[in-house]
Amino acid sequence: MFPWTKFAGLFCIFALFALGLTAQQSQHSRIQLNDTRIARVFSIRLTVFAVDQDLMIPFCGEGEGGTRTLCSLPTRLEVKTLQGWKTVKLKHSHRILGGIPPDKWKAQPVKNSQHGDFIFIFHIDEFDTRSGDELRLVVDTWPDEESMRSGKNPINLISSTFKSP
Repeated sequence: MFPWTKFAGLFCIFALFALGLTAQQSQHSRIQLNDTRIARVFSIRLTVFAVDQDLMIPFCGEGEGGTRTLCSLPTRLEVKTLQGWKTVKLKHSHRILGGIPPDKWKAQPVKNSQHGDFIFIFHIDEFDTRSGDELRLVVDTWPDEESMRSGKNPINLISSTFKSP
């Protein structure tokens, strides 16, 4: 048993106690907890280098340090199989990956001979991987914002490999 599971159990007990108190104080400003769960969040910090042309990188948010978070739709996780690299499947067939639609993406230009820092965050437990699998990221980029918005002819940047936790 992991040490943090005891903390999670105590947190759930506290949350239930707090919900009981807020039910009694329903005429005041309050917070309602709708769900608690333990999830293994995997974050990957990466640097995109534009070597031979300008690139437009879609991002969908910024972290506390200002690092831009890659959008999930133009970024995919791949696993190395005996047949080659394949997009990682979800563990549960009834689930669908969502994401921010392309018209809401923010655009980060990375000029030729420059670089940009990004982070990609996902829940590893949602994907059908085993510990030790070789994984990589494929990030769709475009030469300009207009082509990024249309989604036509993406430039696929492929990361180095890393092991699934």
